Amino acid sequence: MLGPLTWWNFVDWDNFNDWGTAPGADQGNSSIITLQYAYTLNQAAELFRAFDHPAQADDQEMLALELNDHTYWYCYNQTNGLIADTPEKLTYSQHAGIWAVLSRGVTLQEAQIMMRKILNDKSIGKVTFFYRFYLTQALKKAEMGDLYYQELGPWRAMLKMGLTTFAEKPEPTRSDCHAWSASPDYDFLATICGIMPETPGFKTVLIKPSLGKLNEV
Repeated sequence: MLGPLTWWNFVDWDNFNDWGTAPGADQGNSSIITLQYAYTLNQAAELFRAFDHPAQADDQEMLALELNDHTYWYCYNQTNGLIADTPEKLTYSQHAGIWAVLSRGVTLQEAQIMMRKILNDKSIGKVTFFYRFYLTQALKKAEMGDLYYQELGPWRAMLKMGLTTFAEKPEPTRSDCHAWSASPDYDFLATICGIMPETPGFKTVLIKPSLGKLNEV
């Protein structure tokens, strides 16, 4: 797992501290930051492979696998089926579970169980608006994209408040016009309609709708 990190290791508002820094980010052994790094390594591997650099791609994937394995070993709690924020297993959050799924740190079956838990467990730290982009990606990774539509409650609440732009975070918010909360603009096409590039540059297109309770779009 990653050691102590310098500078401002922001993750999300509200759930951690006034600066939005996850447990372990400053001291070391943050599951969230470590798994986020593993996810990024896997993304880099895809780029290396697309540009015909298989050796570099293999290196990235091997390091990602090592980080995933160590984080799972130290932070997975078999009792509650969740990834803890640190090896001490004192706190839990949706964020850690999201990155365990996105970084390929758990199997598909484990991912589906974990996603159901983090959606329903009221005792763990919750993502705010911008981080729901990654929550949605994790649902899709776990083949649970049909749950996306029911997770739009925060944006429905914004409409009820009279907002015509996106708030930065739940009340009290300092900004009522924050682009980082605009993920539904993307997910209407990418998740509900399910239109995504299947190969680089949209040379081929994947259409896999996740309509949820909708009958049509």
